[in-house]
Amino acid sequence: MWLSEVWRYPVKSMAGEKLEHTVIGPLGILGDRELVVVDESGRIQDARARHLLLRHRATIAADGRVRIDREGLEDREVARWVRAAAGAGARLQRWESPERSDVLPLLVITDGAIEALGVDYRRLRPNLVIEA
Repeated sequence: MWLSEVWRYPVKSMAGEKLEHTVIGPLGILGDRELVVVDESGRIQDARARHLLLRHRATIAADGRVRIDREGLEDREVARWVRAAAGAGARLQRWESPERSDVLPLLVITDGAIEALGVDYRRLRPNLVIEA
C-alpha cells in the first residue's frame, strides 16, 4: 500500500487542492477546512445542503492566503459567490476548533472504497488516498 494523493480543502465544502507534501498535526492537514461558510445565524453551511459550494475551488497561495477561484478573500466577487452558493446572509468565517470536522480531522479513502462506491471520489473531499 502507498499514499497516492494528498488533498487540502481550505474552505469546508468547496473543492480543494492536491498537494505534493504537507504537515499533519492534531487537527489534520495544516490549513485544511480552516474556513467555513456560515449563514446569518452563524450555522455552518455545507455541500450536503448547499451543493453549489462544490463549484468553487479554495487554495492556499504561496503567501499563505486563502484564495477562492484564484481571487483573494477580500474580493467582492468572492463574497458574491459565497452568497449565491449558500444564501443571502452567507459569509466566510475562520473556524479553528476541532468541531470544523464532521467526525475526524483527517479523511482517508482507499482505491478499493473508491471502486466500490462507483462515484467521483473528489466529491467526498478526502485528505489521503491510499492505493494497494
